[in-house]
Amino acid sequence: MLKFYTTPQPPPVQANGYREPYGVRPVVNFERELDQMAEHFRAVSNPMVQEAALTMIDQVRHRSYTAFQDFRQDLTAYLEAVHSAHQALPNLPEAQQAWAEALDWLRADYWQRYLFSPETELAGLTF
Repeated sequence: MLKFYTTPQPPPVQANGYREPYGVRPVVNFERELDQMAEHFRAVSNPMVQEAALTMIDQVRHRSYTAFQDFRQDLTAYLEAVHSAHQALPNLPEAQQAWAEALDWLRADYWQRYLFSPETELAGLTF
């Protein structure tokens, strides 16, 4: 779960950047996967994002989460740090436009065949 909800990459400034999945591959070696994630997050320039991510990675590595609530608390802290960092981006307007364009793709007819209502599911999603 951590692998799919965290990324050391800044948000794309072109909508096509959302077409490429991040981290979608099988985990062959748990420790190596955590090592790679930690290495990527050490390169993040925002100290709050870096610390929040490395804390979660360390907790997962040592299997320290005994309840989902503990993980949720750390994930929420990470997401808040990311949100704050994104608000300070010099290219924020371009990143927001890319996000809006990518969200619009989910309104295409293709998605109507799934149990997915874009008006309901995407309501309130903002960058």
